[in-house]
Amino acid sequence: MDQSNRNKLVEIISVLLDIDTTKITDETSPETVDQWDSLNHLNICSAVSQEFSISMTTEEMVMIRSVGDLIKLLVSKGLSFE
Repeated sequence: MDQSNRNKLVEIISVLLDIDTTKITDETSPETVDQWDSLNHLNICSAVSQEFSISMTTEEMVMIRSVGDLIKLLVSKGLSFE
């Protein structure tokens, strides 16, 4: 996985959800982190869009249910996480 992109993504999520980076895996989701509510979901999408210079449709944002889903979306937009 491209550690640079992964590290950036993990750092964004860590800061916005106020959790340690070591607790963030592909399975991290609103079901596993209390702080990942609807407002923080939008904050994550916005921060990721800005950091990686991509845009997300509302439909794409709704489909993100975990960090792994977010990585899959970023890969579909041409970013490397391999």
